[in-house]
Amino acid sequence: MLHNALPPLIPAVYWVRSILAADLRRMTLIALLMSSLLGYALPALAELPPPPTAPGGASGSDFIDFFQGYAGQAIATIILIVGAIIFVVVAWLAIEALMDAVSGRNGSWATVIVLGLVGAGVLVFDLFLLNTANTVFEGIG
Repeated sequence: MLHNALPPLIPAVYWVRSILAADLRRMTLIALLMSSLLGYALPALAELPPPPTAPGGASGSDFIDFFQGYAGQAIATIILIVGAIIFVVVAWLAIEALMDAVSGRNGSWATVIVLGLVGAGVLVFDLFLLNTANTVFEGIG
């Protein structure tokens, strides 16, 4: 009689509980199987050599020192990418000015010459600044 007085939600709770219990048993079986496979695989693990010495730092088991050794190379790479972006922008502007002068639209040859001189100056100054930044940040790595 008491079973008939329970709300209809209770059988759903029992159903969910039975599914979770079955999943728990299944997950326990999988965990036991994986641990036993790991026990068989442990003797077969290769002995890897130690990580290489970073160019700017000491190697060892400390990963922070290991990655700080490569910080100088990372900064040099970022500086190189910035220089390449500036070079592409100056080249794009020069090509655009040249195309305007050749086609006769809104451009003149004087604009191409001035843009070429200013672009060359910007590239030389850019290379100077990037080389200076590279020597400053060289001590980090």
